[in-house]
Amino acid sequence: MKNQPAWHLIHTKPRQERIAREHLERQGFQTYLPEIRQPGRSRSSVAPLFPRYLFIRLTAGLDDWTPIRSTRGVSSLVRIGMNPARISDQLVDNIRKREGTDGLHRLPVELFS
Repeated sequence: MKNQPAWHLIHTKPRQERIAREHLERQGFQTYLPEIRQPGRSRSSVAPLFPRYLFIRLTAGLDDWTPIRSTRGVSSLVRIGMNPARISDQLVDNIRKREGTDGLHRLPVELFS
């Protein structure tokens, strides 16, 4: 499906998800970084839900993907073979639906006991 926007995955450098998101958004890309409040820690303890991964919405044939690799914080675009891995809109929507009003995910504390 050429010229259809789709979600893809960016593999980031260690602990640079936010830096990659910031620099990609400055370049005009739409990104999504699901974050989680870490249970049992201070209110300011927020981490990526999927460490070292960042969702990016790209349109094949329209978006220039070449600057992505050289963007600060980005390691690579996740691929299946030679093609960038596509993530379904439904999956990203379901992840977003589970966010709290503050935009953060929470896991039950008992999972970490």
